[in-house]
Amino acid sequence: MVRQIAVEKKGNVHDVPFFFCFFTVLICFWVSPSAIANPSGLVVAPSDVSRLAAHPVWRALLHQLGDQTLIEDESFILSRRHYSAEAELEATLKLFLVADEASARSAVCRYPARYFWLTTQINLPSKINPQIECPGITEFFSKAPADEMAVIFASENLTSPSSMMGHVLLRLSGTNDRSEVSRHAISFFTQVRGFNVPYILWESLVTGKPGYYTLSPYAQKEAFYRQREQRNVWEYVLDLSDDQRLLIQLHLWELRSAKLTYYFHRYNCATLTRFLLALADPKMLEDRGLWTTPLDLVRTLQKSGLVASIDALPSDRWLVEGLSRQLSAKDVNDVKRAVALGQLPARAIDETSDRAYLLLEFSRAWAGFLIEKEPTHAFEAQAFEKSVALRDERYPDQRLDLSRYKNPVLRPQDSQAELGWRSQRGQDVLTLGFLAASHRLEDSSQQSFSESALQLGDVRVEFLAQTLKPRLHELQIYSMTSLTPANAATGGFTGRVRLGAERHYRSDLSDQLAANLSGAYGVTLGLGPHVITYGLAGVGLGYAEGGAYVYGEPEIGVIAEQRRGMKALFSARLLINQLDQADAVTALQFVQTKTLGDSLLLQGGYQYFRTAAAEEHRIELTIKRYF
Repeated sequence: MVRQIAVEKKGNVHDVPFFFCFFTVLICFWVSPSAIANPSGLVVAPSDVSRLAAHPVWRALLHQLGDQTLIEDESFILSRRHYSAEAELEATLKLFLVADEASARSAVCRYPARYFWLTTQINLPSKINPQIECPGITEFFSKAPADEMAVIFASENLTSPSSMMGHVLLRLSGTNDRSEVSRHAISFFTQVRGFNVPYILWESLVTGKPGYYTLSPYAQKEAFYRQREQRNVWEYVLDLSDDQRLLIQLHLWELRSAKLTYYFHRYNCATLTRFLLALADPKMLEDRGLWTTPLDLVRTLQKSGLVASIDALPSDRWLVEGLSRQLSAKDVNDVKRAVALGQLPARAIDETSDRAYLLLEFSRAWAGFLIEKEPTHAFEAQAFEKSVALRDERYPDQRLDLSRYKNPVLRPQDSQAELGWRSQRGQDVLTLGFLAASHRLEDSSQQSFSESALQLGDVRVEFLAQTLKPRLHELQIYSMTSLTPANAATGGFTGRVRLGAERHYRSDLSDQLAANLSGAYGVTLGLGPHVITYGLAGVGLGYAEGGAYVYGEPEIGVIAEQRRGMKALFSARLLINQLDQADAVTALQFVQTKTLGDSLLLQGGYQYFRTAAAEEHRIELTIKRYF
């Protein structure tokens, strides 16, 4: 940076050559096309422009990933048609350094975060305070104060395409202009309507969907997640300095004028929140995978130094599921009978103990869950109020510690790659697999109450060992499986949807790659804390060899989550009319897995196929890495 230099003329003729040379050099530098100046005399040298443009905070303000900004709005990104971080910086400085004071103030009010950050890096001549001189910002700060900021993570909802990997938002808390405690949510999301999965994926991954960037009362968001959708919420209160909070808050304001396009894989709620956090700690942008999911963001956040405290807010359904596993069947039934009458179980009233405390928590959760299902339940509402009052009276300092119990953040990473071997018809087959997101049934479910799978971009290729000729074994564009045990208290959903291409079988057990769309519905029963059995009635539409066909796929199975990171799965399927074949195919499969640390899983398996005309045995061994 070169500031204006005042030169005093002495009047001595012997000083003229030196002054003339110095003045000539200064003029040449002043008119250099790479330097940026304003009428007041400030010059930003090319070296400073390059340094500032390369700064990670500047790039976070532009939501830049690699060499490109993820904001497609030309009215917000000034250099969008010929974008670079340096070009955007030059265009921004020209707005701030105009001679007209009103125009400069308008530019600052449009980009207050850029202006605030630049004032910490260079000495801008115009001292404008956007909190005072920009009416919109003044109102925003007074109505939605940010004395405290927190990242909020809502657990996944597999039945909602836009939230099947969870959701993150930013919470602003503080005292507003009416001296009231205020809490607001800043959220970025898109809306998914209809059941046309291919079209939804095309929009979400290729063309982009309209992104909605909203400010709303946080209480409404929390109630929506915990009560209406029965999802758990984790609150990560941030440890930020005043300047860090101010920069983030100013950037939140300036984003309101941007037209944001939502992409499921590269610009989602987690991506936007990561850029916000990078304004306080640029290292938040370093730990990046193929894409950023809400879980990825929270994992990175927990490893940073930005978290002051963590609080888990479970849904009533989740608490009912969890606490019912800690109580005896008699205790559970006593609570249900008492709550139905607007009362509490006698043991919860007569005793003061850890068991009595759990009974009170279970009573409150059970009553709350019933009220959410049917708000007119008067007796349940009475039981809810009594349980809260007695809990707060007898156990004012006691709360359930849920920080490490069924915490989705402790699950394996969302992407995985695998290398395997299979013995098939006397031949060795090498297999390669890649899952962009998120998990398969064989992956660990220790941090979940139910078994599930979510496969987005799941590709498996195989090679005959003798020839190494590749062929596509499977491509799942979208596949979702939910095996939630049926529960007299909370119900449970069991179903599956698959869209992609997979191997279908003929009567002689030769196979053919077929385009596939299938669905299944069924029931899951819990056989114990870690064992389930399920049944699915499935039907699908396949297309191969120039023709379409409808096929059936009933399935039964057992899944057992074992100790020491092991898991066993058994399934039996009947494939009816695949490839328009008259003979049904019986397919049995057993899989045993073992986790090896945090990022590896070893998997062995056996498969048996049989028709009226043929049978086949297969043995598999696979190792996969999570990342």
